[in-house]
Amino acid sequence: MIMSMGKSGYGVVQTYADEPQCRAIKYLDRYMKARLAIKHHVILDKDGKVKTLDVDNVPIDVHDFISSRLSDEIYFYLSKGIIGPRLLNWITSLEIIESQPVDNGESPEYHNLIREKLRPAREASLAVLSTTMHRFYQHKKIQLRCWWEEPNSAHQEIAIAELEKPVSLLGSWNAHEEVYGLEKNKYWVRISFEFNVES
Repeated sequence: MIMSMGKSGYGVVQTYADEPQCRAIKYLDRYMKARLAIKHHVILDKDGKVKTLDVDNVPIDVHDFISSRLSDEIYFYLSKGIIGPRLLNWITSLEIIESQPVDNGESPEYHNLIREKLRPAREASLAVLSTTMHRFYQHKKIQLRCWWEEPNSAHQEIAIAELEKPVSLLGSWNAHEEVYGLEKNKYWVRISFEFNVES
């Protein structure tokens, strides 16, 4: 198809742009965003700075296909595997896409798991992440798109602004001085002593 339609993927996509299925999911627009996202993807340079590839030729609407700028700290955590890409993709693309599993996933129980039972875990994850991100993301709605739904049907939404802020939860994650201080000081004294003896 590529060889017969202008020797480019864009030619193939443009040929089928008026097909009902392609129009329903705005396939041409998605193709162009994916192509530009690959051409100008985000990288960490040798100095640890976050920038886009081919930064001199990047279009001014780069946020439309890569998302708004995240903090360098989040990119660093992502590069080290501390944060996985799935959750960041949800919040930057504003959609959770559930693809059809290998066994078709046609049972009502499985559909209920995807739509209802996983919702609290997703909401908690998004609430925790959004508290550390720019306010731009804290007022967005994320749509859940499942494979069994019609393309134009109403999708379940998660409004980040309406989620309960996990301040108490995050507070319980913090390890305060009274929790780790005794152990830390015990090892610190030993390390300091050994260093002084060797020096």
